[in-house]
Amino acid sequence: MHDANQDLRTENEEFVAHIGEWNIAVAEQAHGIQGLKDRCRSSDADCAAAMRYVSQERERMKAGLTMYNAELAKLRQYLEEHDRGKVCSPSLRVKALLAENASLRRANSVLRQNSADHGLNTDALILSTAGLSASGLDWELLGLGSDHT
Repeated sequence: MHDANQDLRTENEEFVAHIGEWNIAVAEQAHGIQGLKDRCRSSDADCAAAMRYVSQERERMKAGLTMYNAELAKLRQYLEEHDRGKVCSPSLRVKALLAENASLRRANSVLRQNSADHGLNTDALILSTAGLSASGLDWELLGLGSDHT
């Protein structure tokens, strides 16, 4: 009987030791899981901030596009009147746009000629001078296909 009790005590001590080891392993895993949860919260916050930024930029772009479309409509009207011979005096804004357009056309022409002479990608170069990236454009939307990327 004494040996059986001693065996039970020894077995019990071994079980207690295993339970202690398992408790340590569970605590380590809980700590790791908490770290992952913290990273997810941080990533979610970063993602939400990025989405807000994209949304704000999209609204700014839409507002700018509306303004540019209005100016383009005025310019088209002026050009149509000019073609028909009914030239009225264009506004200062239209004059400035026409001058800027002519200047940009000359600059693009020179840039295309010089960059072609040196084997450069003229489209990407002209876009970069305007602060744009060729990879950031939707060429399909522009009707130019995907061979420009």
